[in-house]
This record gives sequence, C-alpha cells and structure tokens, in this order.
Amino acid sequence: VFFFLSHWGACLWGWIGDPENIDGSAAGDPYMIETCTMGGPCEHGIEGTPWRRRYGLDNYSGMTQYLAALQFAAALITGGEAPMQPSHPVERMYTVVMMILSIFVSSIVVGEILLIMNRQSEMTLAFEDQMQQCREFMVAREVPLSLQVRIYRYMESQHRQLKRNASDDRSFMDHLSVWLQVQLVEYLHRTHIIRHPFFKAIPCEEALRRICLDAKPMIFANGDPIVEEAHLALCAHFLVRGKLRVQLTDGRGGLYLKPPCWIGDKCLFVDTL
Repeated sequence: VFFFLSHWGACLWGWIGDPENIDGSAAGDPYMIETCTMGGPCEHGIEGTPWRRRYGLDNYSGMTQYLAALQFAAALITGGEAPMQPSHPVERMYTVVMMILSIFVSSIVVGEILLIMNRQSEMTLAFEDQMQQCREFMVAREVPLSLQVRIYRYMESQHRQLKRNASDDRSFMDHLSVWLQVQLVEYLHRTHIIRHPFFKAIPCEEALRRICLDAKPMIFANGDPIVEEAHLALCAHFLVRGKLRVQLTDGRGGLYLKPPCWIGDKCLFVDTL
C-alpha cells in the first residue's frame, strides 16, 4: 500500500514539477549546477518555479527525477525528512493534501496490522489453554506417555493446519439460515461426490442433496491411519486435498493416491451391520 501510494504520489509530484504543466511555458534554460546551493535549490526565497527547475533537476535523467520525486512522496507519507521544499502554490496544495491523506492511510494500515496480530495472539492463547487442560486431564488419569505424545502431536498439527488454512473454517455457517446452509453444503460437496460413477448416475436431485448433506469434512494429520485392513468399513472417503499413502501388506511397499479419488466405496453397497 505504501509503495503504490508513494509511486502514484511521485508521478503526480513529477508532473507538478514540470514548468510546462504549471506555468505553461518552458521558463527558459535549466540552471547551471555550479550556481545552485549545494544540496539545495538554485533560487532564493520561499517562492519560485516548479521544483524540477528550481532544484536544477532538468540537468539529470528522467530516472533521477523519478527517484527524487519518489523520495519526496515517501517522506510525506511516512513522516520522514523531505529532500526538498515546495515553493509554488500548487506544490504547497499538493503537500498539504498528501500529509492529510497519509494520516488516514497510515491509521488504516497500522490498524489492520494490529488486528491481525491480536487475532493471532487470541488463537495462540486459546490453543495454549486447550493444551494445558489436555495435559492436566491426561496426567490426572495416568495416560501412557506414548499416547500423550501422539495426542499432543495431533493437536499441534490441527492448530498449524487451522492457521495455514483459515479459509477452510466453516464456523460462520452456523450463523446462516437453514436453507442457505443446505445450498452452501450441497455446492461444496456435490463437485467431489459426483465424480463417483454411482452418485453421478443418480437421477433424483433430492436424493443427491441428502447425500451431500450427510457428507462430513474430515482432516487427518500426517501419519494418521484412515482405514486399516480387517477393520469394519462404515463409510467412504473422498480425497479432496493432500495425498494418501496406501501401505501394501505383501512387502511391495506402498503407493500414493492424489485427489480426485476415493476409497472405501464398496462398503456403501454391502450390508456391514
């Protein structure tokens, strides 16, 4: 934000500094650098020609003039030391407007930064309280240390995923009306479910809507088992993000599944009860 605002301010400041744009004429030849004050203007007094002529910058390249304008605009926005002073009435008006505008922009940017930091701090404090309660609970009940470590790792991985994938948080849906929740959940789940040939062939929209509403999002940490051989399968899993390792039991290693794919769909067509 500050960079783009400084760039736009520098472009406008450079246009104001051209004597042809302000005075309507070329206003004579550029000043000789030898006649200018060292590091200062080539004219005396508080009134003078536009800044590019007054500071002798007509003798330099366009890049040098742009960098000088960028430094001046950035100084106005950030409250730093300006490399030059306005003397033309238009330059003074520009300087006043930029100073007032910089107050609002700086307040908004700083406020947003503080808001983000406060939210992160609240999430961290809530997670630390949750971890402390978990430790006290398991220590009081003498839970085996190996199981405690697995639980801690799982909770930490869930916290990291929540921070990285804030866009996956669905808690806001509780504040929607029932019908809006139905429409949103159907939209989110339908795309993945109809990739399966059986669900894609379902002609009844109401039946497909009920299936989408019954589907639940699940997040697994790295190394968590999803299904195991000889265990009772009660649901199918559609892989939406990440990858899934299938460990083969015949000693041939394993393979990785990537989305879009699904596992456990056979249990939907077999009576497992």
